[in-house]
Amino acid sequence: MMWLDPKHGAPAPRPFKYEEEYVTLRVKSARIPDLQIVGTKYHISVASWLDWQTLVDGMQHGTSVVAPADARNLPPKQGDRILLVDIPVLKQVPWLGELNVNIALFSVVEESLAGPVLDYLVKATDVAGFGFAGPAKIYASLLKEASDAIFGTDGSTKPLTGMSRNFLKNDLQAGYLLLSDAPADLTAKADIKFDDGDKRIHVADKKNDPFKDYAYMVLEFLASDDRTDWAQFAELKEAWEALRKAYVEGATDAAGLEQLFKKYERLCLASPDLVPADAKRKAEKARDKFLPAAALAGSSNFGAGKLPDLPPFEEMA
Repeated sequence: MMWLDPKHGAPAPRPFKYEEEYVTLRVKSARIPDLQIVGTKYHISVASWLDWQTLVDGMQHGTSVVAPADARNLPPKQGDRILLVDIPVLKQVPWLGELNVNIALFSVVEESLAGPVLDYLVKATDVAGFGFAGPAKIYASLLKEASDAIFGTDGSTKPLTGMSRNFLKNDLQAGYLLLSDAPADLTAKADIKFDDGDKRIHVADKKNDPFKDYAYMVLEFLASDDRTDWAQFAELKEAWEALRKAYVEGATDAAGLEQLFKKYERLCLASPDLVPADAKRKAEKARDKFLPAAALAGSSNFGAGKLPDLPPFEEMA
């Protein structure tokens, strides 16, 4: 395990800001050493079992499986056997001081029962929407059982490299992490560069490439202070659409609209899926959208002519 830094062509790692930022974990790239051994074909898959601290529900669990269909049935001489994924396995969870990461790169036998199970796991991972407190619980135990079954079965899969690490408040860094089963001493000595364009690890001395016969995986721990997928929040959406419906239909006066808005504002500020500063920004943005509507509702012209726009919830981000 090695953190990449500017001498490797990556940004300098830096600590996450507790209760101020969101954590996204992305698989930037992954490589398996062989696509075919004798007559057996293999394809690539990354499975992760994650636990992270939440404000309301304690430790939340999520399982994610990456196994792109376009990385299957590749010819044995497919370049350097690298799969360019750049796919998130955890999306924008508030950093509350604990993240347990169990992630592994597998080679999966093409001609096995693994294919249909992988397809199911990949689709279920997308549907579950991991990163939100609550909804993922519906799927988490089923996905974990299915993934444990396939990735723990001899003959169908082979673990190549990975990590089991519990990151605490002062441990987790925003940056790029290289995992490989190549000898650590050779990796440490090699002059390597990560190219964010083609997602590959490039070695200056091709004759002494430590990864030539080994697997590797590059992970990105991405920090952000603005949650961009927050429009999926069911309670917030319901509260905003109730306000919007009352406004469009003229069903209440300015005071009534203000009460509906305050309900939305309270839910936004108290959301366990938003860090406090981001929640405040989003609530203030919503009030800026609401004020023209509230002013019209307080006038004698409410309901006459064209109404100022009060956008649907999906456009509030």
